[in-house]
Amino acid sequence: MIGYWFVFYKMQERVFLFVPTHETYWTNFEQYDWLFAWVTGSKFVTVLFKVYFDQTSFDVYLIDWERPKPVTSDVPVSIK
Repeated sequence: MIGYWFVFYKMQERVFLFVPTHETYWTNFEQYDWLFAWVTGSKFVTVLFKVYFDQTSFDVYLIDWERPKPVTSDVPVSIK
């Protein structure tokens, strides 16, 4: 329906077709309004899911800082 109005209202050289009146708005554009509301709501939910599940994750890095064992030379020495 929108394409019809675009072609026959916007591309006319002489005025022979007017935009529908406000009284007949709901009969002509109600389906478009519901579709627009549905698409907008779906996009909003998609963005919320994207933010919640993909962009709010974090990584935890654990670093183990153990002191090294002291090096002792417990090897017996044969030279005295």
